[in-house]
Amino acid sequence: MKHTRTAVILFILQVGYLLFCAAWFDVAIKSGNMLDEPGARDHFGILMLFVVIWIYPLVVGLFSLLGWLTYHKHSFRVSLWLTGVPLLWVLPLAGAYVFGFK
Repeated sequence: MKHTRTAVILFILQVGYLLFCAAWFDVAIKSGNMLDEPGARDHFGILMLFVVIWIYPLVVGLFSLLGWLTYHKHSFRVSLWLTGVPLLWVLPLAGAYVFGFK
């Protein structure tokens, strides 16, 4: 028998990730401005931040798929961990919106 609580948590997290794509799109479009300054394209940190911002949809899709695959193999704890990986993108941006726009 499948673990219903885990399925509900997976579903809620993935709906949240999908809703967060609107905020991601806004940040992703504005992140192109980081590369406008002369010499910014040669700065490794700025380029990595740009890449990290733009791979969010790929990370959400990949880890959501892996989360459901491990759920169906009855690895419920691993499934929750894998589905929680995109929170590394969501929580910092959500914190910036909450604490940055007071």
